[in-house]
Amino acid sequence: MEKGAHSETQQEGPQASHNHRASTMTVVLIFWICVMRCLGAGQSLRGHGWERPSPDPIVQDKPFVVVWNMPTTKCQQRFGVALPLGDYGIVENQGNEFQGQNMTIFYKNKFGLYPYISQEGKPYHGGIPQKVHLKRHLEQASLKICELLHQDFHGLAVVDWEEWRPLWVRNWGTKRIYRETSVQWVWERFPELPVKKRALLAEVEFEEAAQVLMERTLTLGKALRPGGFWGFYGFPNCFNNNWEKEDNYTGKCSLLEMARNNQLTWLWEVSTALYPSIYLPPKLPESERRRYVHHRLLEAFRVARFNLEWSLPVIAYSRVSYRLSPKYLSEADLVNTIGESAALGVAGVVLWGDSSYSHSADSCKSLRDYITSTLGPYVMNVTTAAQQCSHQLCHGHGRCVRQHPQELGAFLHLDPEQQAEEPVLTNHLSMDQLGHEVWQLFQCHCYHRWTGANCEKQTVPVGAAIAAMTREAGEADRVATAAASLNGEPLSLSGNDLADIDLHPVESISDLYWASGGQESHKGTEVLQSESLRVLSQWLTSQEQSVRQMRATSLQLWSRLNATEPGAQT
Repeated sequence: MEKGAHSETQQEGPQASHNHRASTMTVVLIFWICVMRCLGAGQSLRGHGWERPSPDPIVQDKPFVVVWNMPTTKCQQRFGVALPLGDYGIVENQGNEFQGQNMTIFYKNKFGLYPYISQEGKPYHGGIPQKVHLKRHLEQASLKICELLHQDFHGLAVVDWEEWRPLWVRNWGTKRIYRETSVQWVWERFPELPVKKRALLAEVEFEEAAQVLMERTLTLGKALRPGGFWGFYGFPNCFNNNWEKEDNYTGKCSLLEMARNNQLTWLWEVSTALYPSIYLPPKLPESERRRYVHHRLLEAFRVARFNLEWSLPVIAYSRVSYRLSPKYLSEADLVNTIGESAALGVAGVVLWGDSSYSHSADSCKSLRDYITSTLGPYVMNVTTAAQQCSHQLCHGHGRCVRQHPQELGAFLHLDPEQQAEEPVLTNHLSMDQLGHEVWQLFQCHCYHRWTGANCEKQTVPVGAAIAAMTREAGEADRVATAAASLNGEPLSLSGNDLADIDLHPVESISDLYWASGGQESHKGTEVLQSESLRVLSQWLTSQEQSVRQMRATSLQLWSRLNATEPGAQT
């Protein structure tokens, strides 16, 4: 289907709106690519210029954790083979249950009424998202959530829906059946539509229904268990698995796929965690594996910052073996997956596996031996290093991340020969870092409410700061007059202004905007202690107005691109 090749005659009825919107999708995609190219989106972390605080730890005081998501209960219960996960700091559910209060994954056939088409071509729950009974789906999903998760649930809640993708263009290969079925459904309802218009309407209906289904499902989970980390497995994905087609494979995500991820902003906004997959394909050359993982994680960090207030925690999905292979990961590939994740500032890694790891006593013993010989010691090393670096470099108030993300040789590793109290940063596999200053290749990314190069300063909530300044000022009339003057033109903040005051960042610009009379509030009478603070308040107000204007302009552009004028020609 070619989106730009629908130059038919004038459209009529509701289909005209759908067709016009679909005809602009390519234009919008090109616009996103141009914007990202101008902003240098290819360098997605921009050398770690932190626009947002680092997400708080998902486990208290643990900046990086490894979580077990494998159905291995039978190893102990049926075969008497205990897996010593806790000995190495690997987080598991109580009793090694597959679904529990630390980690729960919801599969397609056990969570609500997920619409999909089986390999035999049989549709379930309508087959496509346009035909699902949304109310019944949410009712069934709510029952499952309440059944599995306690009210005080604070664990990982992952929805694993992989049969189709919410963007129409990404349903290729075996997933093309969802496009074909959607077109067929349009034809059944509107047989008079031309073929091209039929396909365009099917695309719009599919994407709208997919968005509603996914949004409402996560919204339900957050409403019932607000403490959980809710998200979809495998999102975001940048499809950087084209190493066989490139002479010089870099692992970077293409601007086209990044632009498509921008179209999923609605998903990033409703999620409370991102769960990208870093499974290693068996045919991926060893020399390319670290770059493959690296850029998939960078793309996750990029979209994690789409929320203007905070970054979402990135929790990568990995395996103990190679994808579609029973072979366990080598130590080098544990570094390429778990080690790379920790060094970039990922909140955690989930280790997934199916029931094949526990189907017999031999398979359980093999898994236990791998845990004790390779996986466990490495996990203990990197999680301990991440925690010690956080405490020693960041006062326990932030994560250690590479100073330069592109330096793929820097890892949070401890020399096994050193005592835990006196760690030495190493390259783990090559010991050429011995003797170098501890943590010298890393910097701090502070948690919410902390700031400074080493996260040594606690930010003061605006309410407490205002109250303190009001007590010191004691000049309500003068303050009220100063607050009223904030309606003038925005001023530049000079170095002299900053030299006269010592302020910590407030929780948000909006807080100071309200407090300074930006909405004609009398709270402004309690804010201004000095002329310098007045200037600072007005400058921050102007910055918020600029952000609002930028967002409004973006929305206007989007509206124009998607507007349908009466009698529009296509």
